[in-house]
Amino acid sequence: MQHHQHHWQIRILGAGVMLLALAGLSGCGKSARSTFTEAYFKDTGTHTKTQLSMQVKDMTLTDASSQKALKSVLGTGKASMTMLLNQKKNQLSINGKYQKIAGAVIIANNKAYISGNLVATAVASEATSGSSVTYDKSALNKLKGKYLAVSDTDYNYNLNTDSKQDIAFTKAVRKAWIADFNKFDTDSFKKNGNVITHRVTAKDVTTLADSYNKVVKSKKAYKQNTVSKDDISDFKTYLKKFKVILGYNTKSDEETVKLTGGDSTSGIKHINVITTLKTASTKQNVKVPSTANTISESDVEAALQPKMSDKTFNSIMKTYKQLPKASRRSYMSEMKDEKDYFTDSQWQQMEKLAK
Repeated sequence: MQHHQHHWQIRILGAGVMLLALAGLSGCGKSARSTFTEAYFKDTGTHTKTQLSMQVKDMTLTDASSQKALKSVLGTGKASMTMLLNQKKNQLSINGKYQKIAGAVIIANNKAYISGNLVATAVASEATSGSSVTYDKSALNKLKGKYLAVSDTDYNYNLNTDSKQDIAFTKAVRKAWIADFNKFDTDSFKKNGNVITHRVTAKDVTTLADSYNKVVKSKKAYKQNTVSKDDISDFKTYLKKFKVILGYNTKSDEETVKLTGGDSTSGIKHINVITTLKTASTKQNVKVPSTANTISESDVEAALQPKMSDKTFNSIMKTYKQLPKASRRSYMSEMKDEKDYFTDSQWQQMEKLAK
């Protein structure tokens, strides 16, 4: 039951982002409904720039320990991302920032390039001054500004084939959902100044899910995208406790998803999250890393190797210095298999005293 609750905490958070992503990747003298629908599912072309941000204004969990852990993870509660997509060249670049962690993932030329900055900043943030474990700063610095290149053949997937199928599937779903939204009750689209909003209802979920699964069934290659009846039923149940409000700002051309509400049985006492997205055509190209800017898996492994903290090392050195030289040499011989846990500087200090 607990696993099911955590599963749906993630699902309810991701539902709005999915709608935004689908609309964004695909791309006034009118009624609020038609203005909203055209904007939310606009086709911005094959070469686009998408800016996405998420703000967690409040997220209160029923479990105190989970709340404490969540607070340490959320930090300021803000995250941002910029995405460049060039469908003709089959290139995608995602640059993101969350708390102190920033980095990018680039997909091009049948390879995925993972930013070393992501690894370096994530590992560095984990190494606190009070911890008995640290990491080699020089090894971490080697990752910064570099990319780990992973070939699609390493993991048995084909970027060209997969992306073409995804694009075709997204366009088909977008077309189906435009038809659905244009049939929704016009009164459900509220206009306040520059902002038009629509609250997602259980009836909407049924309609959109049916259309979505019809597209899934239209081609064998889409089968893996199926949304199950249980998922649809669960989401409709959660809409009784949570509000999902889609918004469009006619002035800023931004799309939003606002998620509010709470359900103690699911572990969420209260939540207030706003996701904002803006997609437009662009001439900005994806920068594919050069060979000189790539790193190997061994470089990453070296950076991820835990090292002894200075505090722990100094404690060992206090005893080590009191040993006779013969005992120091014997100790160094015994510790050869554990050398990776010492920084280069620490190991050199011990070697010097053993000579």
